[in-house]
Amino acid sequence: MNTNEFALEFKVLRTSLMNEYFKNDSSFVSKKIKMLNLNYETNTILKEILNTAITDALYTVLLGLDGCAQIGKKQNNYIVSDEDGNIVAGNGIIEEFAYKHLQIDDKECAQQVDAPEPDDRTGDL
Repeated sequence: MNTNEFALEFKVLRTSLMNEYFKNDSSFVSKKIKMLNLNYETNTILKEILNTAITDALYTVLLGLDGCAQIGKKQNNYIVSDEDGNIVAGNGIIEEFAYKHLQIDDKECAQQVDAPEPDDRTGDL
């Protein structure tokens, strides 16, 4: 695995979490969202909020592992390698790929997760 592929896995994780929260009813989070009984507009807003929060968290973790941001209260440079010994993060090597996959591509993720269509008569889901 190379650095680009490692960063891309975090984008895949974000999309997977968003799909789990909004497309199925098996997770704790998805059940809580369904309990809110949101209409289409507020469901879309919630989706944008969660996508942004997940993106910020994942981006911060990647930059933190790279030594470019704090994780908690400390900023250190960590060297992360895959099982074959390929270094995938550390010394600032992942920052560019994290930005590309989590910041530039951010709007794509929220749009990929389809919210239920509103009822044409009431606007409710």
